[in-house]
Amino acid sequence: MKKTIRTLVSLSIITLLSACGGEPCNEETIKKKTQELTEKMPKLAMADPAKLTALTTKMMSIGQSVASDDIDAQCEALDEIMDEIDAAL
Repeated sequence: MKKTIRTLVSLSIITLLSACGGEPCNEETIKKKTQELTEKMPKLAMADPAKLTALTTKMMSIGQSVASDDIDAQCEALDEIMDEIDAAL
């Protein structure tokens, strides 16, 4: 189970590495949001594994559709995922 959680968290971070939230998007914000995501994913895995799987699939889809240089779209995508995680916890 821990290996699965780590794998899903790693995939999620890779997918949304450049994302940021309600504050101006920059490298510092990206790191902060990535850390926050890293901390919440294992909690979600324990609370609702099915939701984690669904969100991981969604994050991978978003990661493929959002251009790596479109920081605003990345920020919006991460905020959406974080909201879903918060609602599930």
